[in-house]
Formats: sequence, structure tokens, C-alpha cells
Amino acid sequence: MGELWTAAGVIRAADEDMLIGLTDLCVVQVGDQEFLTAAARGGGWVVGFELLSGSGALQERGGWRIPDHYLQLETTDLIEGPGGQLMLAGLAAEQMLGLPFLAPGNGSLFGAPVTFETASTSLSDVSLLTAGDGAGNSLVAFRSGGLAQLNLDGAGAAHLTSIALSSELQTAQVDALSWIEQGGRTFAVAAFGPNNTLVSLTGVPGGSLSVAAELSSGLEDGVWFSHPDAVAVATVGDSIFVVVGASGSGSLTVLAMDSTTGALSPVDHVLDTLETRFAGVTHIATAEYGGATYVVAAGADQGLSLLILMPDGHLRYLDSIAGTLDQPLRGITALEVVVTGQGLRVWAATETAPYLMEFSADLSGQGMQMTASQAGSALTGGEDADVLFGLEGNDTLIGGAGDDILRDGGGVDFLSGGAGADVFAFVADGERDVVTDFDITRDRLDLSEFEGSWDLQDLQVFSRSWGAELIYHGEVFEIRSLDGSSLDASDFGPAQFALFLDRVTPTPIEPGSGHLVGGSGPDLLIGSIEGDFLDGAGGDDRLSGRSGADTIYGGSGADIIVGGDGDDSLYGGAGNDVIYGDGASGLSWL
Repeated sequence: MGELWTAAGVIRAADEDMLIGLTDLCVVQVGDQEFLTAAARGGGWVVGFELLSGSGALQERGGWRIPDHYLQLETTDLIEGPGGQLMLAGLAAEQMLGLPFLAPGNGSLFGAPVTFETASTSLSDVSLLTAGDGAGNSLVAFRSGGLAQLNLDGAGAAHLTSIALSSELQTAQVDALSWIEQGGRTFAVAAFGPNNTLVSLTGVPGGSLSVAAELSSGLEDGVWFSHPDAVAVATVGDSIFVVVGASGSGSLTVLAMDSTTGALSPVDHVLDTLETRFAGVTHIATAEYGGATYVVAAGADQGLSLLILMPDGHLRYLDSIAGTLDQPLRGITALEVVVTGQGLRVWAATETAPYLMEFSADLSGQGMQMTASQAGSALTGGEDADVLFGLEGNDTLIGGAGDDILRDGGGVDFLSGGAGADVFAFVADGERDVVTDFDITRDRLDLSEFEGSWDLQDLQVFSRSWGAELIYHGEVFEIRSLDGSSLDASDFGPAQFALFLDRVTPTPIEPGSGHLVGGSGPDLLIGSIEGDFLDGAGGDDRLSGRSGADTIYGGSGADIIVGGDGDDSLYGGAGNDVIYGDGASGLSWL
């Protein structure tokens, strides 16, 4: 696919104090104008930049100084509210505040704040809120715990409807919210980070939300993550997926959401690698471009990662960009994404100077996304970079001229990339699949959907007159060369394989057991809030101590060890390990 990211520059305000301590970003549409707004805790400002039509340049249009008596608490959260107002949550105000946008020529971008208040409840406890349904309805989370549905009417009144939660979550901290409307229904998800729990909610636009499902990390629900800090509900065609970013496990998890019941079921779980840029992921954003859904993820390793959400909910890595001396991306606090004619425009707010930066992802070369029928199909791409997705039938996938992704699915499949640098992705289906025109100089194979960590040493290569026969974990592939010549093991090195996401299917062990020991394969062990002993033993393990004074041994294999809060002792052991502490006192040995 080549390099998609470009660093577009630093965004500056006339008064640098306006951008110190940024906590949230929000793009608001006002008539035919778009504005990027930013809330800053340090100087106490809400500042707005106009996205100029034509050039797309940002021009500062002024700001609103948050009065001292509206002292900001942990963060100020921004959403686009009813009537094109910018709504603010997280202030020490009894009311919810909305900032109206003034017409050009008024000398200021924002008018006097509009207040919304309830008859009996203070809104100063609201910490997070989602964009709503256009009728003034949104989902809010409270600093003291819990969820409610908020309705803001045109008369300045706010109406709160409490949402019933399990007893454990009634006072639990909510770290992220997301809300979409699909097929005449409303779907929302709340991430309770310290509790490692997700709650899905459903309703109808203009109606009441109710809890549909509660899913927690662990053996019972079949999903494993540590401290979900970011969540986004997205669609691919008619399917609804929830993408979860968990800082403690450095993972992205995808869950399918049932469009009738709102139930959640795990689909994919990937971990950050040395090549990607979402370790300690705390921010994710999704956007649809050209019929495909893209995910931008960021965390603690000073960069941005771009992924595509496939029709079955699997994530496929596209590209990353690292911070530089000019745009360091240290301590990312917010992301905002808009779609342009060329792809994605991404803004990142950071704790350190220069505070607000812009990036772009060029998707103009991305083409069609097509899915075969269950019975089998013949799909042909076009001139651009297409995604052709096979299902359970016998498929023939022909990419065409662009840098295509061809994914086989079940059945006996024939994959032809055509011109371009193509990726041939396979699943374990027990059938013999064929690549008809593999160009070893630029095409790539992708076996990342197989269980376990990828290891080139597990690949068997048998030279044939027409190319090579490959066997991986019992699966057989005919890789026919572009020029019809023979291929051998020397033709299949790391350069012939796509950059894999670390997709691990671990042997689950119940979190919080105190003394956890893995097996010979890849394990994911998650400790409790107390001091735990974790030993990964063999395999490429993922070990997370969470809080407490933990002792963690990686054992053999390429392990990722996350100590979490507390004075931990972390030991990598044999293999190429990655160890994350939290800055507290403790011991770390690679």
C-alpha cells in the first residue's frame, strides 16, 4: 500500500496559552462552514479554527475564556450540540454550557454561553458526553460513576434519565463513550476502564436507551483486555462493530454488535508490535471513506497507526507515522478526524509543545471494497487499491491494477493480484488455495489470521516448476510466480510477508487469581488490583499486572510485560521482550 501518512504541520494560536493543556477536540459544522474547536485546561480556553474552503487551511477565529468560577475539573469534553452549538462538559457548573457560533463579521467566533439546567440535579458531575441523535438526546457519564441519558430542549432545560446498571458499575468510572444510529435504531457503548467492562445500550432515535449487554474481560465472556480507555462504534455495510482500545494490554479488540439485541461477541484481538504505534492505546477514531471503514489509533509510543476494518470485523494494518522533533506526539490527549476528498485529515492534541498538530492519510488511491457471496463469487477490482473479501464458497478474486488486498475465506479459492503491490491474505480452512501471479519483488502474503504468533520458521516451502507449494500449520497454498519460474525457500523471507498485527489467541486464565502461570503456548495473564505473581513460561505471552506490587516473569519467548500501577518487579527472561513500567519505583530486567 505504500506510505499513506503525511505530517501536515503544527497548528498555532495567536496566544499560546490557548492551547496549553488540551483535553478535547471537536469539529463542528455550522451552515456551510466547519470549525475545529479545542478545549484547553492550562489557560482555560475554548478556541476555534475555521477550515477554509478550497485551500483547507486552518484560520484561528478566536476563543472563549472559561471564567474562573467554572473551574475545570479533570477534563473538558466537547461535542456538537443541538442547533450547531458547542456543548461543554467537565466544568464546575450547575448547568450544562453551550457556546453558539456567531455569524462572520461579529468580531468573535463564540457568542455568550447558553445554559441548560435540570430542575433538581447539578450537572457539574458530568464528565463525558456523546454526540447525540439530533433531537437533543445524548449519553453522559458521571465523575462519581454511572450513566444517564441527557435531553436538552430548546427552552434551556436539561432532562436526565438514569440508566440502570449492575451494582458493581453504579459507582464505577467510565473512560469512554460512543454512539451511532443505524437502521432506524440507536446503539451506544460505554467502557468502564478500571473494571475491564463494556456495556452496550440500544434504543430508537428520540427514545430511551436501555442496557443490552454487559461484557467483561475474562474467561466467561471470551475476551481479554486490560483497562479499556477508548471505544468507537462503527459500521461496515450493514454490520455493526465496536472497536476497543485498552491501554493496559496495548490492544485493539473488535466486537460484533447484534443489530437486534445489542449483544456483543468478540471477533478480533490484536496487540501492538515494534512496527505499529498503538502501545498503551488511549485514543481511537473511525471514519468511512470510499465505502471502507478506517481506524486511527494512538497511545503511548509517540505515533499514529492507520488500520482498515474488514467486512468480517478483522483489523488489517495499513501504515504508521512516528512523531518527529517538529511534531513529537508526546502525551496524546485527543484525536479528531474528518474525511476529505483525498482521505483523512487528523488532528492530535498533546501534553507538550507544540500542543496541536495535523496529519493526513492519503486514501485517494483506495478503491472498491467487495464481498463475495456465501456460495462463492468471482470478484474483479478496478484501477485503484481494492479490497476483495471471500467468504465460505469457492471464490475467484482478481485485483486489477492497484495495490489490492485479496482475502480468501473458506473454500478453494483462486487469487490474482494483477498489476500493483498486492497482499494475499489467507485463513485456515483446510482447503488448497492458489495465487496465480505472485510477484516476489512487491507482492506480499499475509497469514496473520492464523492462531498463534507468526513465525517464519513454521513455514515449509517446496519448490515447483511453476512457483512453490507452501505449507503453514497444515494449510497448503499454491504460490504460482508471475513469470512462471520456479521459486524456493530463499524467495520467501520477511520481505515477502505483510507486516502482521500481533494477533494472539491466548489460553485464558481468570484475571485476578493472584498466582498465574501460563503454558507452553501464547498466554495472556491479567492480574488483579492486589499484588500478583505472573509467570508466562513458554510462548510469546502478554502479561499485565494492573495495580499492586506485582512480580512478573516473561519466561521464554517474545513477551510483552505491562507492570501497571505499583512497585513492580518485571523480568523479561529469554527472547526479545518489551517491558512497560509506570514510572514508579521497582525493578525491570530484560
